[in-house]
Amino acid sequence: MATRITNIALGLMTQLRIDDPNRFRIEPLLAGAAGDAVQLSTDRAQRLLQRAAADVAGLLDARAAEAGVLWQSASGELLVRPAQLRLQLRDGLMGVSLPVFCDQTGAVEVHITLAVGSPQRAAGLLATTEERPRGPAAVVDVWGDALAVLDERRPEVTLINLETAITARGAPESKGINYRMHPGNTGVLVAGRINACTLANNHVLDWGTAGLEDTLDALSRARIGMAGAGRSLHDASAPLVIPVPGKGRVIIFAYGCKSSGIPTHWRALPDGPGINLLANLSPATVGGLADMTRDFKQPGDIVIASLHWGGNWGYDIPDEQRDFAHTLIDEAKIDIVHGHSSHHPKAVEVYHGKLILYGCGDLINDYEGIGGYRQYRGDLVLMYFARISTDDGTLRNLDMVPFRICRFRLRRLDHHEANWLATNLSHEGAPLGTRVEVAHDHTLKLHWA
Repeated sequence: MATRITNIALGLMTQLRIDDPNRFRIEPLLAGAAGDAVQLSTDRAQRLLQRAAADVAGLLDARAAEAGVLWQSASGELLVRPAQLRLQLRDGLMGVSLPVFCDQTGAVEVHITLAVGSPQRAAGLLATTEERPRGPAAVVDVWGDALAVLDERRPEVTLINLETAITARGAPESKGINYRMHPGNTGVLVAGRINACTLANNHVLDWGTAGLEDTLDALSRARIGMAGAGRSLHDASAPLVIPVPGKGRVIIFAYGCKSSGIPTHWRALPDGPGINLLANLSPATVGGLADMTRDFKQPGDIVIASLHWGGNWGYDIPDEQRDFAHTLIDEAKIDIVHGHSSHHPKAVEVYHGKLILYGCGDLINDYEGIGGYRQYRGDLVLMYFARISTDDGTLRNLDMVPFRICRFRLRRLDHHEANWLATNLSHEGAPLGTRVEVAHDHTLKLHWA
């Protein structure tokens, strides 16, 4: 008998919204909140809007004169391709959906909400009206081709690193980039068959302790297990235990590392909320973790150490990380080391029969069209399906199903792109004794010495 584990890395889904001639802002894509938004008055936002083709006002007939005040971007008129517009007018608000072509991955759809009427009435409508949820079809649509894969493989445990807060309140931390997902979008996780989340990362507290508490509450309501953050150090360091009927249990310990950009003051306290932050990757740290795993592990259990560590880009695996992963397996009896933080997949190792994922990469994020780091092909992502022996925790086989992120949907790769990923992972894995081959269905299969 064997237990199958899946890893998915989920990011934040957003939409671009215009609410006056000179301001752009980012809000949730599927369920809306008209509250705090991130101002984005940049040249990039203007360029995205200007890559359309015809004047919106010309399509609105009699309403054009009334609405004209809001058809201006900061540097000129908002233009779109008439054949690709979808318009909806209700209660004085007009929704405009259009495709915007971006640098690397093809296209993203931008939904723009505009008000019809005088400038004063328009401002009032946009200040007081919330975006309506787009409903279950939109929630499922985010996963694209991935749902069929999940239905076919039916993993017992589906684990993600949820690298965002789930909240509509809180104050942003002073850290430059702050992620959040509206609680109304938690259905995205349910639709993706997620039953386990690790939270010990550098974005779960982006909106302070209020945002963290909302995240914990949202996951609890959705009946999704979590590890790595909590309302106290006891809660944050406690493992998530998932019974697998007839096979044993999957036990997930989640840890954050300062090398991933986690602020030190986010560490959970005995009487205060936060994340399970490791002081370092020393042998002494492993000793403390080993004491905890020994208290929980029983025959037939699979124990996972989920680690948010290292930078976002680059294939290098520091010796410190590799030594730590090996020692976790040798001394703490860990069966899977689940590493994440890199926005692209990194090399995989099998050490003494145990699986080490040094960097899983992202799965769903909102980075489409962002320049830089193109050589890493961050739009090509993987779902990891690991089959693990419940007798001794060793890896039986690892299938990696590749997708491309396009317009906030996961699409299966063609043979050319799958080969690119396999060649790259084989090159990086060669010093670790692993290589990757492409199967007939474009699944990537791991081989190890």
